[in-house]
Amino acid sequence: MNKKKVLIYIDSDVYVRNHFTENTFDLKNYEKVIYANENILKKYILEKYDEFKGYVKTTEKYQKILKLRKYLVNKKHFNKSKSFKFKYYHNWNKKGIKFKIRDKIFGFMTFKPIYKSVLFFVDKFIGHNKEMKKILEEEKPDLVMMPFKDISLIQEDIIKLCKKKNIKTLSLIDGWDNVSSKTIFLEKTDFIAVWGEQSVKHAIDIHDYKKEQIFKIGTPRFDFYYFYKHNMDNPIFNFKYVIFTCCYVPYDEITPLKILDQYLIDNNIKDIKIIYRPHPFRAPRDCFDYFIEEDFENVLLDKQIKGYYYFLKNNYVKKYEDAASPSLKYYPRLLKDSLFVISPLTTMIIEAAIMKKRVLTIAYDDKIHYTNPKDVLENYEHFEGIENIKSFEMCYDIKNLTTKFEEMLNNENAESDFDEDLKYIIERPEKKYSERLEDLIDKIFN
Repeated sequence: MNKKKVLIYIDSDVYVRNHFTENTFDLKNYEKVIYANENILKKYILEKYDEFKGYVKTTEKYQKILKLRKYLVNKKHFNKSKSFKFKYYHNWNKKGIKFKIRDKIFGFMTFKPIYKSVLFFVDKFIGHNKEMKKILEEEKPDLVMMPFKDISLIQEDIIKLCKKKNIKTLSLIDGWDNVSSKTIFLEKTDFIAVWGEQSVKHAIDIHDYKKEQIFKIGTPRFDFYYFYKHNMDNPIFNFKYVIFTCCYVPYDEITPLKILDQYLIDNNIKDIKIIYRPHPFRAPRDCFDYFIEEDFENVLLDKQIKGYYYFLKNNYVKKYEDAASPSLKYYPRLLKDSLFVISPLTTMIIEAAIMKKRVLTIAYDDKIHYTNPKDVLENYEHFEGIENIKSFEMCYDIKNLTTKFEEMLNNENAESDFDEDLKYIIERPEKKYSERLEDLIDKIFN
């Protein structure tokens, strides 16, 4: 009996890291072929696999048009997700006459006949990727699956081509907020694999998926906390420490670091350090944002991210995000020996809870950024209700930061109950991601 053929398309270096550090596409009962975007930098990883067949040429000349289309689509669907509205005004900066004019134009274009006409003409203008069309014709896959966080032009085109050829499609959602905060999926895959029950709700309410099209399988990134525990008995630091981790969206990180450093100095606490771990793909800030280790007595820049951080600050290049994908093997070791974690609203709070670490969650207004943690908490769909999770100690006012910090220090041996606290967002897996994925594909074909 011939095996069903699965074509896997990889669009970003982030997916190379998340899926090929440990091969999550180790499908035993299916023939598989792998193709990737030609702009991927970590080609050497993909080329180690016999199933890897080549690269697909893509074009960036339509990116500006697609960006404008995304703003239009999100404005049209403000009612679907409050995240769309929040990000729309953030990305365009709601101050100034230029924004007001553009906003009025986009408001006019959301009227149904105009909206449909704009999408139709953009679609016709861009056309199909001829190379991808040829690949599908030659490979004749039974299923095409793609990891994604924000659907790209080529991924959208793959879905359209597969519909014409009656090929099943499956999207593998990469991040916590990807279903609720990126954009409406104008082209939907036949099936979608998400983190957990929260993402199921978002897929139904925001994208009109039916429940039978959705599968809860988590994310391959978190398998490193369960199944691939590398060098866990080899400590990264030989002293007690608290992790101060950060998020992509802008907010003031330096001020709370200074406050906490001064607290440790004032209280003569010399045996505890703060490990500062900025987000590797962070957006620019509207405040002083250059961490100088010599200016602090008790705060150290995490050694794994140090090179990336100063490279980003001093020599920014367009491809930085793809180049700087820190190894997933490092995070469990870093979290394991920490006392607790201080973090704004980011996926790291979930990772800390998986490792049974409590989180002092920054949720105050920094009075500088549109995307300050207070407004992010109030306006992102996927953060709704996290203040009720027992593992997270919320800090709603920077004036209370040291008090909360002291309380956490005085209760440093407390642990969180991940299974109970977070099962609505993501459940503890019993199998590796590759096995969960194969079970999912079995269901699609059976």
